[in-house]
Amino acid sequence: MNEVAHILEHYSNRNEKGSFFSVATFGVDSNEREVLLRELYPFERPDIYSNYNGKIYGLEHFEYDAHGRGKKGSLQRRENIKIKQSVEEEIKEKFKDHDSVTSFRELKSKANEEDYKANFVDSFKTHYSKIDEYKDHLSKTFGVDSEDIPIWFIAEDMTMLGSYFVCRNKPKQGAEPAFPLFFPEIEKLFLKSKKLEGIIFADNCNKVLTIVKRNKKAVEMLKKHHYYFGESLFFFEPKIASTAIKIFSVKE
Repeated sequence: MNEVAHILEHYSNRNEKGSFFSVATFGVDSNEREVLLRELYPFERPDIYSNYNGKIYGLEHFEYDAHGRGKKGSLQRRENIKIKQSVEEEIKEKFKDHDSVTSFRELKSKANEEDYKANFVDSFKTHYSKIDEYKDHLSKTFGVDSEDIPIWFIAEDMTMLGSYFVCRNKPKQGAEPAFPLFFPEIEKLFLKSKKLEGIIFADNCNKVLTIVKRNKKAVEMLKKHHYYFGESLFFFEPKIASTAIKIFSVKE
């Protein structure tokens, strides 16, 4: 599945008029939002480009989560794959003696704030180092001056069950979604990254795209909107259960 298909499948909604995204914008006007999301096409280096009314935008997608990382990437992803394989094997074995089977598992690695920040920063820096390459590739493909091609990131939080905080001034409000830009060191990194136009956060649990322009006011608007005042993040611990039932055919 290409990146455009992934974004459309996971984040678009449909009504009688067609498909649309649930979007929150900070520092972005309606025209720029339209250019960013109305016409998306798969590309390579960057993953996506938008071409609307002759304006080319480059969008590079990356994922991060709040679990530790090993030499082969996210521990969350690797453990999840192993759990699925283990559950399938257990169910297959138990089906020899039972007509229905339930299997329970949980991740050994625990989501935490430090891994959340570190994983985002690593991914951000890796992709930021390639922005000149992205601009050059788009420039050669579409005959547009590279300086006139804005580059945006689409950063997708893949933490199981999401990343949250509770505002100490509004505890009755309940859990609010977290964003890496809440942290001063990441905000500083973002604001000084002058080759980047902005970032789109894709919330894998709430299915919302949050667009943030690269400027101080937009970041402050994001924090104010979610009532973030420096609270620690929290993460739910996923318990994975799988149930299988034998289906018997009825002979007439």
